[in-house]
Amino acid sequence: MSLTNSTTTDENQQLIDALVAEVDAGNVEPESMLHWLVRFVKWLRLGLCRIRSVNQTIIPLHPNPTQLLLLARLMVQAANGRPLRQRVLKARKHGVTTLYEALAYFLCSHRPEQVSNFIAHQGDSTVEIFEIAKTINREYKAPFGGGSDGLMKMVFADTHSRLICFTAGSESGAAGGTPNMLHLSEVALWPRTKKVVTEYASTQAVPFVPHSIIVYESTARGKELFFDRWSEAADPDNPYDQIFIPWFLDDRCRVPTDPIEKDEDEVCLVGLADTYGIKLADESLAWRRVKLQEIGPQLFRQEYPSTPDEAVQAMANLVLPDMGSTLIDVLPFDAGNLPRDMLVGGIDHGFYDPTVIISAVLYDQVIYVIDTWRRSECLAEDCVQGLVSRHSYYCDPAATGARVELATAATRRKFDCSLQAAPRRRDHRFGDYSEAEWHAVAELRRHEKLKILDTPANRQMLLEADNFEYNPTTGQPKYFRSDAVGHFDSLDALRYLIMGVRSKTIDRVDDGRPVKVVSARRESMRSF
Repeated sequence: MSLTNSTTTDENQQLIDALVAEVDAGNVEPESMLHWLVRFVKWLRLGLCRIRSVNQTIIPLHPNPTQLLLLARLMVQAANGRPLRQRVLKARKHGVTTLYEALAYFLCSHRPEQVSNFIAHQGDSTVEIFEIAKTINREYKAPFGGGSDGLMKMVFADTHSRLICFTAGSESGAAGGTPNMLHLSEVALWPRTKKVVTEYASTQAVPFVPHSIIVYESTARGKELFFDRWSEAADPDNPYDQIFIPWFLDDRCRVPTDPIEKDEDEVCLVGLADTYGIKLADESLAWRRVKLQEIGPQLFRQEYPSTPDEAVQAMANLVLPDMGSTLIDVLPFDAGNLPRDMLVGGIDHGFYDPTVIISAVLYDQVIYVIDTWRRSECLAEDCVQGLVSRHSYYCDPAATGARVELATAATRRKFDCSLQAAPRRRDHRFGDYSEAEWHAVAELRRHEKLKILDTPANRQMLLEADNFEYNPTTGQPKYFRSDAVGHFDSLDALRYLIMGVRSKTIDRVDDGRPVKVVSARRESMRSF
């Protein structure tokens, strides 16, 4: 039994009804997870789960199309005897968290010895999630034992079950005990420095048994840890169910309108919605037009995506947008028979941050990135293995000592290659030399003079580019460190490579204004 992302709302409802009938007919083990999910469905249908609506009223929770899809997918996993695992890439405000909170409350209030943990991305969101459970409890009035230890904890007197809400990055991190349900909310927004640790500690606490539930859900913020996890779920052998929730599944996304003439994008969108069994009305398209005017097309695609690609490629303020367009599957030349002056590279030296060595070819005025070597905590003798003979490497001009040590080690190992400081780029249109250099990289991409061979090692550059933003306050590129992205070391190595090649042989591709490339950081800094 299986479902797809584009299963229609009617099909989801029919499947839920069929599984309810199977349980009612006695064809399902009484204490199985499917049995408990069917009891949850009946509890909802009786109107016993009451929540706060968007209109600030208390109403019964009747599952909307998104909630039906999630519930149907959980029930299919339960019917197949699998632990319940979902990773959900979603548009905003579909009631995803509300459904999982309702399920956790139901299991804790009806089933003995349950532990349901929720982890939100920030303190305010933790409070909001806990308020959902408090509202349900206030209306349903299950015997309630209160909280303890200053935590947002709900203890159920009759079942001795616990529902607890944490904030990502907190000391506890939901790592203790043996929870049977874990909900990771807005994972893409978790603090970068503790994201991997919090994820690992919390998920490893949940046993891999049929009565357990783990759910990741988030809107997208580039191709970081959450999107990687969501993408991994596409593998049939992965225990997680991969789910995407487009904005048009929310039938509240409507505003009154006269009949509208659809543009090309809207015609395509109507066809896409049809695959989900959604007849996209003019009122929904009018709502989309209003939101586009309100928050702009980039932010709209990020917060209210129609496709997964749209969700991650719509990051506002990317320094290097659309770097995915540089990927190629094969090289248009034989890399083993090229003259020395075509063989180039870039190096960003590091130790705790990785040292990155990019080997590339300048062919027919296009830079082709062939290979990327990346290692942390390596001395010069170790880094030599990332070099390729006959290449000329352009290095971080600030790392003079590291460059000399690597050159000495390469000579000792008889590597026939050269290492030199990358020249700095000076252009008075920009606030400093680095901004001018990033502009030059973006221009090469835009004019299709940069190509990256699609290999696992080279894809690190794409991951970094999808997360490299301008700081909205300072207007400067925003560096940070994280387990998934690192410190943008591969992009820096690419930048040094491009500065070195561009200063000598590659044609200028920007607007033709005079640009000077200088060889020393001091001169570059003095000019601004």
